[in-house]
Amino acid sequence: MSITITNTYGTAHHVSETNPARVTSCDRYRLPLVGTIAPGNPGYEDMVEILKDNGHDTRPEGYGVLFLESEEFSATYFGSIAQIEQYQRENVDGTAAFDASQGVMYDQWPHGRGWDDFLPRVFWNVKARGGIADGVGLVTAFAQTELPGAEVIVFEFEGKWLPDSEPQ
Repeated sequence: MSITITNTYGTAHHVSETNPARVTSCDRYRLPLVGTIAPGNPGYEDMVEILKDNGHDTRPEGYGVLFLESEEFSATYFGSIAQIEQYQRENVDGTAAFDASQGVMYDQWPHGRGWDDFLPRVFWNVKARGGIADGVGLVTAFAQTELPGAEVIVFEFEGKWLPDSEPQ
């Protein structure tokens, strides 16, 4: 059975049929970061390791990269630099359509060598918008679809993957 949840902003999120606690995609994303990476960028070889491991390292000139996120899901799109630059030109007013079939999409944002210096620290929950503290606290709540009256509450927090790692 396919389950769709809707967050407080009205965006439909789709969950795994085998694990209803795992969001697999959503209907609308925000794009907090759009960029390009090319050979010669610091950390480039480490950054494209995910593509090499999955047989998707097909652009020797580099990649245009979109970082997509919603409150409950994030994804990374790798496509051509030309496609991303065209999208940036056409999306000045926020209405451009994007053809994700031209590249490859991965769940989550990458992290680790190369990426940790490239990606800024971005949180949905910021103190300036009423959050408890930057990156810490309640992000949203929505109705749980199988138990009447139940809610799913989503928190954003900062922590470490490993004791010796930097907080994320």
